[in-house]
Amino acid sequence: MFSVDRRRRTNNRLEFLRSKAVGTLETGQRPSFWAGWPVRAVLLTLTLLASTMILAMGGPPFAYREGQYTQREIRLAHPLQIENVTETRNARERAGRESPWVFSHNPRPVVLVREGIHKLSSSIAAVETFDEFNSVLANEWGINSDLFSQLRKEINSAATVKKFNDAIDRVLDPFVRFGLLDSASIPTDAKRDTSVIEIRPVGENVKYLPKMDAIFLPMIPQDDGVLTKSLRVELGKDLAVPVLKVLVPKLTPTLTFDESATKLLQRSAIENVEPVVDEYAANSLVVPAGTIIGPEQLRLLASEHAEMISLRTWLSADRYKRWLGLATIVTGVAILGLLYLRITEPRISRELRHSAILCSLVVATLAIARLFEWDPYRAQLIPIAVGSFYLAISYGRPIGVMSAIAWSLLVAVIHADPLTEFAVLAGGTTAGVLLLNNVRSRTKPIIVGLATGTVAAGIAIGLGLILDYSAILVATDAARLFGCGLIAGFVMSGSLPFVESLLGIVTDISLIELADSSHPLLQDLVRKAPGTHNHSVSVSIIAEAAAKAIGCNSLAVRVGALFHDVGKMLKPQYFIENKGPDDLNRHDHLAPAISTLIIIGHVKDGMELGRQHHLPRVIMNLIEQHHGTTLVDYFFHEASREQQSNPDSEEEVDETAFRYPGPKPQSKEAAVMMLADCVESASRALSDPTPARIEKLVHNLTLNRLLDGQFEECGITLQEIHTIEQSLKKSLTSVYHGRIKYPAAV
Repeated sequence: MFSVDRRRRTNNRLEFLRSKAVGTLETGQRPSFWAGWPVRAVLLTLTLLASTMILAMGGPPFAYREGQYTQREIRLAHPLQIENVTETRNARERAGRESPWVFSHNPRPVVLVREGIHKLSSSIAAVETFDEFNSVLANEWGINSDLFSQLRKEINSAATVKKFNDAIDRVLDPFVRFGLLDSASIPTDAKRDTSVIEIRPVGENVKYLPKMDAIFLPMIPQDDGVLTKSLRVELGKDLAVPVLKVLVPKLTPTLTFDESATKLLQRSAIENVEPVVDEYAANSLVVPAGTIIGPEQLRLLASEHAEMISLRTWLSADRYKRWLGLATIVTGVAILGLLYLRITEPRISRELRHSAILCSLVVATLAIARLFEWDPYRAQLIPIAVGSFYLAISYGRPIGVMSAIAWSLLVAVIHADPLTEFAVLAGGTTAGVLLLNNVRSRTKPIIVGLATGTVAAGIAIGLGLILDYSAILVATDAARLFGCGLIAGFVMSGSLPFVESLLGIVTDISLIELADSSHPLLQDLVRKAPGTHNHSVSVSIIAEAAAKAIGCNSLAVRVGALFHDVGKMLKPQYFIENKGPDDLNRHDHLAPAISTLIIIGHVKDGMELGRQHHLPRVIMNLIEQHHGTTLVDYFFHEASREQQSNPDSEEEVDETAFRYPGPKPQSKEAAVMMLADCVESASRALSDPTPARIEKLVHNLTLNRLLDGQFEECGITLQEIHTIEQSLKKSLTSVYHGRIKYPAAV
């Protein structure tokens, strides 16, 4: 009865598979792709607009560099007025040096000296001898008998006193008006090439004095000093000598250097200097053909580029042409990218979440690349490499290579030498992406970045030699690109945990950390369901080998196998692998339907435990899909037997009530897990696990799952199923290998 029913179900399933395949070929419908297409269309349109705006904003980058070889001559496109930086700097430095010194002037000390001299002259004229002279005045002015005699000889009457005082007033008047200056009071940094000093008397107007006419206190006693000359003119040579002896000790500086006012005046003088402008006519030759761009030529070209950018307006025809051209290129690249994704990674085009992630990454990468491509950085390799690395880890290396080429093309087309730029960016980034096969250590992204920088630097050196760039420029470019690649690797390594969380991806590093036996969930499984844990470990070993055989993610399969039955720990005694030899079978007293609910409930319980322990989505999928919608055969046939043995029952047993809720495997990894799980469990029931019996068991179970339609949604091929079957046979045969029987002890 059992074999007849099974053959009938097999024939029905084969007919269903054939009809479904024919129907798919005839209709060609892909409802999963077209579902939600308006939202994806809006998202794609916004991405195209944003990408075009990013590439067009700011105009084209400056294309020339010092040391660059030019095969053709470069001329100015329009008249140019450019500031002569050197001449302007020299003019401003000269104005700063020549700005006046500023002094505050307090004439009070000179006025007091003048008044004292008046009093002294009157006192000298009033007496006949030195003994009669006021001793206080004598001590104050340093008058001795000889000096008194010399002065008394000329100052001996009221008329001579008045004449003397008038002469003294004329002599000291310049000191009162312009002050006395002590050069020692001037700070060292203020001693510049100034020719004028500015004097600011207290309560009076500002006065200007040529520096050469300034009265320096140390020069007063000298024979050619201002005071000496004035006294000789006004008083005569005989009287000038004693008066000089009296005045010099009493004179003190009246000018105080005002540093803040001097600096303010200097700054104002510098700011008032107009820039020195050099004028160049349109079509002026800047760089002759076959020469290398020098610093002065680079300055002219940079000025022309800056002026060209400033003159562009939103209404200019060249701006519209540039926008239209860039929009055409962006749209073309997008169409090619969508077609490529549709073939290689359909989930990106079918699932809105993945589409949004990809569009956001495209816009962000282009924006950062445009920000980094301006001098002096020219570091657009960093965002392009990092973005391509993210996509390679998330969706595979083919997507990473495609994105590297697309981004490099979009960034390169706006340069004056797009082919060179594209070769460097695409070559370096593609080399790094191709090395991102397994990221199983934190140093792997750094190694990938090192390779990216090395390849990009090598391409730059080769192109530099071909284009005859200067050795300094070639070395600078190579060092810059190597550093950019290395930085991209460090950025990738440091940001990987955040990217995993943001993009919902799981790297091999995270999977290796999950496989650690100290994980709390695995520890609970060991304690509560040791038999299930042992089964999970065995499944992980044979499943990993099968996954490697077909080239899918073997590490994810191994880790998923360790967690696939964690739900059994909540009711471990209801599963045969956890039952001891003396334990009663708890299903003996339960109805088949109840036992089925307990058995299939371990999937739901496993999902709940996975959510509580924050297992990644890829592991949760394996837990959820490792049974698919398979039938719990034992309890279904028990229910069928009980129904047939009951003559009063007319209803047939509902097969769907004894099936797992699914879903069916959605990936090749889940398909491998399903087969490894069922063959490992079934092999334990073999009384004599010979290689022939193991091969027959594996083949029958694989065929059963295939005919049951469990592999319809995972994209696996019959060839891959056959490869998995062979791998499982080999692994189980190795597990149950024969042993030599040792002779009994004598």
